[in-house]
Amino acid sequence: MATAATTPVGGVSDFEELVLHKLIGPGQTVVDISDSGAEWIERAKSQHANIRALLYTPPEGESSAPEAATGQGTDLDGDMKTEGIRHIHFLKIGQASRVRRVLEGAAGLLRHSRIDYIQFPADTRDISTGQSIGKHLVENNYRLYKLECDEDGPDVCLVRFSRWDAGPPCPTISLLAVHERAVRHVVDPSANPFVNPFDLASRHVALKGVIHIGAHEGAVELGTYRHFGLKPCLMIEANPLVFERLEKVCHGDPDFIPINKAILDRSGPVELHVTNFDQASSLLKLGTSREIYSWLFEDRSIRVEGTTIDELLKERQLDPEQFNVINIDIQGAELLAFRGAKETLKHIDLLIAEVSFENLYEGCAQVDEVDDYLAQFGLRREATVSREHLSWGDAVYVKFPLPVRTLAGLPPLVSVEERS
Repeated sequence: MATAATTPVGGVSDFEELVLHKLIGPGQTVVDISDSGAEWIERAKSQHANIRALLYTPPEGESSAPEAATGQGTDLDGDMKTEGIRHIHFLKIGQASRVRRVLEGAAGLLRHSRIDYIQFPADTRDISTGQSIGKHLVENNYRLYKLECDEDGPDVCLVRFSRWDAGPPCPTISLLAVHERAVRHVVDPSANPFVNPFDLASRHVALKGVIHIGAHEGAVELGTYRHFGLKPCLMIEANPLVFERLEKVCHGDPDFIPINKAILDRSGPVELHVTNFDQASSLLKLGTSREIYSWLFEDRSIRVEGTTIDELLKERQLDPEQFNVINIDIQGAELLAFRGAKETLKHIDLLIAEVSFENLYEGCAQVDEVDDYLAQFGLRREATVSREHLSWGDAVYVKFPLPVRTLAGLPPLVSVEERS
């Protein structure tokens, strides 16, 4: 049985201890916009090693916290840029009256999915403000949950909160906004907030050809492309040994063209760093991936032929207008490929890409850089999911307009197998 959890006026409750323990990890960044001093921040630091903790206190308040900022926390975009912080793992807002202004001042962080969790109090009697906050968060791909205590055991319950209803006055409740890519990590491991990108696109545009960069062995993707009638399909793989397997899968089908090239922003020979797990091989050296996946290592490096997408299409005498889909997964080098595809990107309506939230590979572009670059071509990231670790995820970018999301969220991904 669960009961509503309220945010205490001062101090840190046993319930808050559970939230701190479950949703914050070592080495992460937390921000507390507080009305009650430094206790929550200090408790977070005592529970987790090496976290970076920033505390905002009211103007008249004082704090002994080592990184305290006097102010309302209404310009998190600017403040995080000044601090050199790209990502907030957990944001705690202490007063309901501050929530809307804080979120407005974090527009960039929210747009680029740079805050994983936002805990804040809400007065359910203030329906207009609540609806405005909810709409803003949902448009930025968050799901809302009530934080509740489990009366039958020492646990935290997350109960989906979908709407503010007019009703009798009730106490201030504690809400948690969870970015869609983190939902399966803290709420339901089987949850997947993705819409099938090909299903979604086919409702708005006629799907044509696909350029698959980093196709690996290609067997699963070929079945999907056939199902949705995408052709021609350029299946591009840089690793010569993996390409041999891809070539066998594509053999005999004129709609699927295997190409053994590395794709980046220039033409010519390039170094490919081959790892013991060949799907993790990249034009870039391993970065924090080595810490996240301790079993992963670079096995060797080889020279391969590189080119740009625009040059490749010219070389193959292919018209860019034949293609309006790109599927790319080249381990942190995606932005290099986009920089060499300026003409091709003008024709793309649907783009599926792996995006990074950390330096998983040395010098890799992170999600905000990819977002900003693709925005020049009218492509906007509409869905993101992290399957194994929150440091990376799969993203869907679209050029066509989509209806405003509702609080019910997007429908789940339906695989080809489930459809048939």
